[in-house]
Amino acid sequence: RIRQLKSVPKDSFVYRVVVCFTAICSLPSINRLRSVAHLWFDIVQELRTCWETGKMIAGLESGSPNLSFSKLYQNLQMLNCCIEHRVRHENDSATTTTVDNPIEPDEDGDQFFECSSNISPSKSNLTELQPEGRLKPCGDLKLLNSNEILYVPVTQECPPATEDMLDEQTAVLTSLGSGEDATLLRAKMQSRSLLSDMESFKAANPLGTIEDFVRWYSPRDWIETEEVDADGNIQKHYSLSPRMQLPDNLWVEVWQQARPIPVRRQKRLFDDGKEAEKILQKLSSLSPGEILEQLIPVLLHTVYDRIAKEIEEMEESNAVALLETLNAKEVLIVKGKDERKKKLQQDFIVCLTSVEQYICRFKSFKEKLFSPDLNHKEKEEMIKVVTELHTRPEIPVKGAAHGRLGKRLASLFTKTKPTTNQANNDSTEAKNQFMTPAGKEYILRASIARPSNLRSRQSPQRMYCMLAQDEFRLCGAFSEDTTFF
Repeated sequence: RIRQLKSVPKDSFVYRVVVCFTAICSLPSINRLRSVAHLWFDIVQELRTCWETGKMIAGLESGSPNLSFSKLYQNLQMLNCCIEHRVRHENDSATTTTVDNPIEPDEDGDQFFECSSNISPSKSNLTELQPEGRLKPCGDLKLLNSNEILYVPVTQECPPATEDMLDEQTAVLTSLGSGEDATLLRAKMQSRSLLSDMESFKAANPLGTIEDFVRWYSPRDWIETEEVDADGNIQKHYSLSPRMQLPDNLWVEVWQQARPIPVRRQKRLFDDGKEAEKILQKLSSLSPGEILEQLIPVLLHTVYDRIAKEIEEMEESNAVALLETLNAKEVLIVKGKDERKKKLQQDFIVCLTSVEQYICRFKSFKEKLFSPDLNHKEKEEMIKVVTELHTRPEIPVKGAAHGRLGKRLASLFTKTKPTTNQANNDSTEAKNQFMTPAGKEYILRASIARPSNLRSRQSPQRMYCMLAQDEFRLCGAFSEDTTFF
């Protein structure tokens, strides 16, 4: 259920920030928005310090941004990816030594190389190229045009992306239109990673062809068939899949553009510096209202966790339905339209108030009626009694004043009795341990046969009497069996 809120992991960095903001907003004597703004400024400054010093942000899941979490959490995960990528790149640059043409990184950390786009390596040049960037052999595969082993190249990692970045990319691709030129341009924009992998493959396998690349990169597009010739020998035939043989195939065009460049000399697909600055600028420009709006799903998550913990301790079945209702209200707030959110938030507050009242009443009943010496069976019976107190106006007390529940109820009056008159009323306390009542009520119930004791069926009778200092009431409700009368 929590995944529908698009929140964050429990006890994560963002989760704790929300708890802190909630504590600030609950204080009555301070300027809440100003306090939130000051705290958020310090948080952004600390995030920038982490980026500049290469220190990972604690309290976040490792790896690429998880799109099932909130956008703020995704941005912080992306910032962690930038920090990790930068530290790894600096370590690789420090440990890598080159003999010929050492590469000096520029101020931004990017590496650029002057390559002529008009050079098309001939077959003789390919044989002279030294393989670079080999990771490991690709099983038992060998190149089709030679007997050399096919090697898996070292490639760049797929650039991580947040939900905001994917939305921006989608908007750019959509704005190109729907013509043939736009479709071609859109395909080229999406083929940066493919071009990088092809260049790495060519550097690791100088004599490789596009068929060799497909065998490693997309085995499903490499079709192998077997035929039996006239002599009974099995002949194997190989070919590309039909989609790879279509005219103007993008893979063929990219293969022709790719040059044998190992991954360490390629321009990076993921610009960690640019992405980190973009995220930090975005976070620093948020107003207190925008911050709190982004944290609403996480706030709802914290509310759910707290209520769920209280209900689990209650061990009361009816409260589970209240928790499900509360969660449904939370999902409506997150997924509802903007024009309805105010109404949905008001409904949620009403629902939350009723749940809190239910929990408080249960705790009050439990504190007053439960004794520490209850066994498991007696505890279940008392929980059932408390549940009935929530749903019914009155309940029967088994055993009356001599039962366990009756004794606990009697002790409540004893505990709440004023102690000021104890010294003066020692004799009366022995007879009556309750404080002086403001009034007394008497209820008499009976089931008797009326009007005839022999022929009439029993029917309920009730009499009510109230005695106060200046008031007396007597009410009766009587019934008869009039079937034969």
